[in-house]
Amino acid sequence: MVMRGPHIRAVLILLPLPAARPVHPPAAAVVRIKGAIKKLSEELHEMEVRIGVVSHTLLQLSVKNRRLMQAQAVFSDDEEDA
Repeated sequence: MVMRGPHIRAVLILLPLPAARPVHPPAAAVVRIKGAIKKLSEELHEMEVRIGVVSHTLLQLSVKNRRLMQAQAVFSDDEEDA
């Protein structure tokens, strides 16, 4: 489109906006995204608790195993001395 005035000549190029991308996402999509983020946060917390429980259990087994190994070492030393 060419606009003409007494001393001005301007050429305007009009480009269509892409129809695939809305400028603002619909409210329903935002609500779904927030819900998904909340659900992921809850699942993350649950997994952190499970990891903590497994870590604690492994630590307790490790301590128990160490005590048993020390008791066996003391017992075998007593047998050798006798």
